[in-house]
Amino acid sequence: MVVSGDPSKTVFDLLSNPLPEIEFLPEEEFLAATQEVHETPFDDKFLEYEVRLPKDWVKKTTADISNLGVNQDVLGEIAAYVSPPRLEDARSEFKVQSLSLSYDIAASHWFLQHVLSNAYNLEGIKEHNERRVEAVYVVVRDDTTFVVRAVAIKNGKRIILAEFFVPQGQWQDERVLAAQGMSSFDLMNTDKSYVQKIKNYKFLDIAEFSYPDRWELRTPTIKTTERMQARLLNANRDLKILNGQIEIYVVSAGVVESLEDELLNFKKILTQKGLQLGKLIDVSQDFGFDESMKFGVVESYVATNDDKNLLEYELWLAVMASESYYYFIPMVTPMRTEDFMNWSRNVGDFRIVVANTKPIVDKPGMESE
Repeated sequence: MVVSGDPSKTVFDLLSNPLPEIEFLPEEEFLAATQEVHETPFDDKFLEYEVRLPKDWVKKTTADISNLGVNQDVLGEIAAYVSPPRLEDARSEFKVQSLSLSYDIAASHWFLQHVLSNAYNLEGIKEHNERRVEAVYVVVRDDTTFVVRAVAIKNGKRIILAEFFVPQGQWQDERVLAAQGMSSFDLMNTDKSYVQKIKNYKFLDIAEFSYPDRWELRTPTIKTTERMQARLLNANRDLKILNGQIEIYVVSAGVVESLEDELLNFKKILTQKGLQLGKLIDVSQDFGFDESMKFGVVESYVATNDDKNLLEYELWLAVMASESYYYFIPMVTPMRTEDFMNWSRNVGDFRIVVANTKPIVDKPGMESE
């Protein structure tokens, strides 16, 4: 996906812009200059938040909060605070929005879509983890240019977006409190629900995984418990287009000489299927693996398919180990730069599959053989 019509830049070039470096105030000085705000809008525990704002800011009344409950996609502002009035400039403002998600997606991927759809000028961004992203961007509102320090947190079926608006002429004076205040913003309760309907599949009484129901499950007959597999397809059958494929391989540790050798053999199998692995894109060990896993890592590669005229794809490969089994989960998805929307949704679904792949346990501390 091209950014702002510039063919030399893609949406992921935005992620390479780091947050501006700002030296925070000493903790005692910061606490003295701010007030603690701790609220539970609409008595919804998953909207409960805390943040520290400048001491002289005041809360807007409910009647002042715009867009409240406008539609099911943008639930609107659930809280807002403003600075004292200024003679020659607009007020600074802090606001929190609750926005419903249409599908499961990482906070940073949602945020990039949000920035692009609103044509914001993104100055810097930091992905803290799959659930939290922080950014600085410039917007024009009511003929006034604002610099915005923002935090977006994915919480269950919603994105909670908190923004600290500062008129550009006041930014130099307020940027430290904006940055330090937004770093203090957090939700008090984690919602672990998924946006999509989730299904479950079991490899006999040995292992299981969960997946969003938009994927088509294919399961060959299990002939041996030493090596089992299943496949998930995301296809447009009318157009005969494969939008994504995830496979789950469960291999008994008793038939594996070493994880390294098995991984090499597995990559050879992928090559034999016509998938050529290219440059390594990323390696991650922060993927929400089940607690039963003794080891887990996810690698992503540029890949080409011999049967697709060398079109570029990405291969994501999760490798995990429990007490008695190894788990290999490859996903093939259209390249992020070619189909960002489909790519981001596939990656979100891949996270669900990986996080919910685990051995079936009969008793605490005992893994099924």
